[in-house]
Amino acid sequence: MNKNLHQQFALALYVVPVAGIFLAGINIWHPYSYWLDELYSVTASALSFKEMFRAMLSDVHPPLYQVMLWIWMRLLSDYEPIVRGFSLICSISAATYIFLWGKRLDAWSRALMLTFFATSWLFVYYSQEARSYSLLLLFSTIQIGLFISDSGSRKDFAKVLLCAILLAWTHYFGLILAGSVLCWLFFQNLKNHSRLLVVCAVGIAALAWPFAEFVWGSLGQTTGGKFWIQVDGPLGTLAIFFKAIVPVLKNWGVMSTAFLTVTYATFAIALICWRLRQASRAENLFEKKLILKLSYCLLWVLIAVMVIDLHTPISTERNYIVLLPVVSILFGIGIGTLATFRYAASGVLLVALVWGKMQLDYSHNLLLAKWAPFQNWRDCAEYIVKNVSKGQGYYLRLSDAEDVDRVFNYYVKRFSHGEISLQRVYASMLGSMTTPAMVFVGGVSVNTIEQVSTKEKITPKEIMYPTQSWTNSTAVLFF
Repeated sequence: MNKNLHQQFALALYVVPVAGIFLAGINIWHPYSYWLDELYSVTASALSFKEMFRAMLSDVHPPLYQVMLWIWMRLLSDYEPIVRGFSLICSISAATYIFLWGKRLDAWSRALMLTFFATSWLFVYYSQEARSYSLLLLFSTIQIGLFISDSGSRKDFAKVLLCAILLAWTHYFGLILAGSVLCWLFFQNLKNHSRLLVVCAVGIAALAWPFAEFVWGSLGQTTGGKFWIQVDGPLGTLAIFFKAIVPVLKNWGVMSTAFLTVTYATFAIALICWRLRQASRAENLFEKKLILKLSYCLLWVLIAVMVIDLHTPISTERNYIVLLPVVSILFGIGIGTLATFRYAASGVLLVALVWGKMQLDYSHNLLLAKWAPFQNWRDCAEYIVKNVSKGQGYYLRLSDAEDVDRVFNYYVKRFSHGEISLQRVYASMLGSMTTPAMVFVGGVSVNTIEQVSTKEKITPKEIMYPTQSWTNSTAVLFF
C-alpha cells in the first residue's frame, strides 16, 4: 500500500475521536439535576473561601478543583450547564493538547492514540461531571506530554515541576503520577544540586495538602480500610484498572472477560516491546524514550496503588482516568505498529472503527443514565417548595457529615429564593413528628426507604419518587 493511501486511511479514522468529542458535549446544555457527589462540589465552592478550605479538610481530595470551581461560579454562576461546562472545557483542552502533542508521532499512531483517548468513557462521561476528574485528566495529559518531551532545558524543567504540583493538588491519584515524574527527575539530577533541591521542594509542596488533611482533617479517619472502597488484593487492583481502561471487555461473562483481558494485555505488551526493539535498532531516540517513560509511569502508578490498596483501598474505576493519556499513547504506538505491515492498514482501520464504535456505545449508555438523571434532587426540591405549605419541611439525616445540610438545602433554597430551609430529622424521630410534614430523602440505596419504614413502624401517607435512573435514590415522604 502506498504512503498516500496509508495517510488517507489514518485520516479516515479521525471520524471516531471527533464523534467522541461531540458525544462528550451533547446535551450538556440541559440542566438535569446534580447528583450527590456533584452537589458536594457545588455547595462546597458556594461557601466563603475560608469556609471552603475548612470543608475540604473533611473531604478526601486535594483542594485545587474546588478553588477553581469557586472562582468559576463567582465569575459565571452555579447553573448546571455552566458548572459542568468547566469540566467539558478541561476535557476538550486535554484532547486538543494530546492531538497537538501527537504531531511528533507517525500518522497511524497519532490517529489511534486519539481514537482510544476520545472514545473512552472516562473522557466522555466525566466531561459532564461537576467533579475533579476532567481537571485531573487535563493535568495528567499535560504532565505526560511534558515529561516525554523534556529536553533537559531550564524551561522544560520548570514546566514539568509546575504541572506536577497542579496534578498533585488536584487528586491523590494525580499525586501518585506526579511522584513518578519527580522520582525520575530526582535520580536524573543527582549531580545537579540546585535542581535536586528544587525537585525536593516541589515534592514537599505536593505532599503539603495530604499532610495537612491527615493532621487537621479527616484523612486519618479513612485509612486502614475505614473508607467505603474495598479492593480484593493486587489482582483486584488490576481488575479495576482494566475495567476502567477497557470496559467493553467486561460484557462477555466472567471467564470470557478474564481471557479477553489477558489476551489483550499480552498482545499489547508484545507489540510495544517489538516497537521498542525497532526504535532501538533504528536509533530513534525519541520513540525509545517515549516507550520507556510511559511504561515506567504506568508501572509506577499500578504498583504504588497495589501497595496502598493492601492497607487503605483507594482503587475505583474513575480514579484511573489519570492513566488514560499513558494508555492511549501506548495503544497508538502499539497498534500503529501493525499498520506498517504490508496489506495490514485496512485491517487496522476496521478494527479501530469497531473498537471506537463499542467504546462510544458504552459511553452513550452511561450518559443516558446520567441524563435521566441519576438522582433527581432537583425535582424533589421543586415538589417540596410548591407543596411545603401543607406542613413543615425536613430532610432525613442518615449521616453526620458536615456537608449534609448544605446538600439537602441547595435546591430548596435555590428554588425558594432562600425563603425555605429544611430542618434535619433522624429516622428514629419520624414516628413522633408533628403532622402534616414533608421529609426529603436523598442519596440512598433502592431499599432504604422501605427498610426505614419497617424498622421505625411508620407508613407515609404519600411517597413522591421523581424520574431518575437510580431507583428510589431520592424521594419526598408526606406524613
